Amino acid sequence: MFKMKKTAGLFRYLTFGLRQEWMELFFKLKTKVLESSNLGPIQIDALYFYLKDMELIINRSETTIFYKEVSYLYQQEGINSENLWSFLWVNLYFNAPLFRWWGSLGRGEYTREMTISLLSDFYGKKNRSITNAYLALIGTFESTPIGSGLKIGKVEKDGRTRKIIKEGRYSFNPLVVLCSLYKYAEISNNYQIDIESIKDSSFSPQNIFVLSTEEIKQLVLSLFEPEFLKIAFINERIVFVLNSHKKSLDVLDLYHQQEENLGYKI
Repeated sequence: MFKMKKTAGLFRYLTFGLRQEWMELFFKLKTKVLESSNLGPIQIDALYFYLKDMELIINRSETTIFYKEVSYLYQQEGINSENLWSFLWVNLYFNAPLFRWWGSLGRGEYTREMTISLLSDFYGKKNRSITNAYLALIGTFESTPIGSGLKIGKVEKDGRTRKIIKEGRYSFNPLVVLCSLYKYAEISNNYQIDIESIKDSSFSPQNIFVLSTEEIKQLVLSLFEPEFLKIAFINERIVFVLNSHKKSLDVLDLYHQQEENLGYKI
């Protein structure tokens, strides 16, 4: 099984959460946003790491193929598109220890004190950086559709402070879930995926999308894409067999093809 350092890069966003207006600037200006006077130098540093973790840029002057794919989605559906943010969330989750840590928590309400305490336990000690990570987490949920739109972490006032409600059960586009399965296959080199057996993995779709195993199964089973997905039964359990010649980026191509064939936004 693949391994990643669980806390490496936990604090790279400083105190800043990702903001929707930053992403709109990025889709308009591309990497020139990192030279923009619209953001302060520390905000630009934080945005740089968000863009890297979402696999939108290679460096401060080059964008990626993934950027090209989601930029087209942005042009078609706009910055408020929850499908756009769903694909961005998948990459952010896979590459950012802070958000993978959030994925490990169950549904429920999390106060500032509770979240900071849990983060401290995860990191192994409590310091100012833990508070900064908390601010980046809650800021992202509060300032992008990832929070209340995708129900990953809705932010509400709790007296003089705020709390995060991890609600889940958002109705994700099945192709977004398929994209996450391909991401999982790419890092694990496992193209035969038993959803039940990986539910406790940091990279399971259950943790990514805050959905149950049964909910994930139903979304994937609703797809009919034989070039990307076949269904097998092993030991009386459903196994999703992916095409090892396909990539997660190909799923985005498929999304665009379906959108064009239907003649309206998915």
